Amino acid sequence: TRLRNDRDVVTTAVSASKPGSGSALQFASERLRGTKEVVLAAVRNDGYALEFASEELRDDEDCCLAACASNGFAMRFVSERLRHHKEWGKQAVAANGFSFKYAGENLQDDHEVALLACQERGICLQYGGWNPRRNEECIRASIAQSRGAAFEHAARGSRRNPSLLYKAVADHAEAGRGAAAGRAAATAAPAAAVLRRLGGERVRAPAAARASA
Repeated sequence: TRLRNDRDVVTTAVSASKPGSGSALQFASERLRGTKEVVLAAVRNDGYALEFASEELRDDEDCCLAACASNGFAMRFVSERLRHHKEWGKQAVAANGFSFKYAGENLQDDHEVALLACQERGICLQYGGWNPRRNEECIRASIAQSRGAAFEHAARGSRRNPSLLYKAVADHAEAGRGAAAGRAAATAAPAAAVLRRLGGERVRAPAAARASA
């Protein structure tokens, strides 16, 4: 009991915990789980440690941002208030795009927040609301960051956009150049899936692509 309440011992323990193994913060005293400096040390090492922080610190902007930067999925332990707070949410998804998955619905459908998430981690387009998944700027950002892999998460109508489709395929081709055969095949898979989902429909190439052909 004495060691669980020893600040130095607990700080050392939470800083040394192997990420993903369950933070030592869960074994700390209630007092230390509510001590900001101790919680910061824990979440910087393992974002999931936020689960064991006090309710007050799960509503603290610094602790929550540090946790999300370490592991975007730690957003699930952030207070309801912050998960719907646009300005804080923008910082969180810019630090780690995966924070977008557990952001409030208002942020998942917000253009600015979605764009930052897609720029940081393109595949996070899949967590966006209806508007981001059909917004060309968000889709282009996700394609660029993910080398085309995120295109399959765009809204159905956007997947039929010739300009976006050709960008996704071109980015995949670029990513595959110089890669080992197995890696190139894996890289091309999402684009192939998109093409299959188009159901064999004819997609006319953008004018620029036709001109250069």
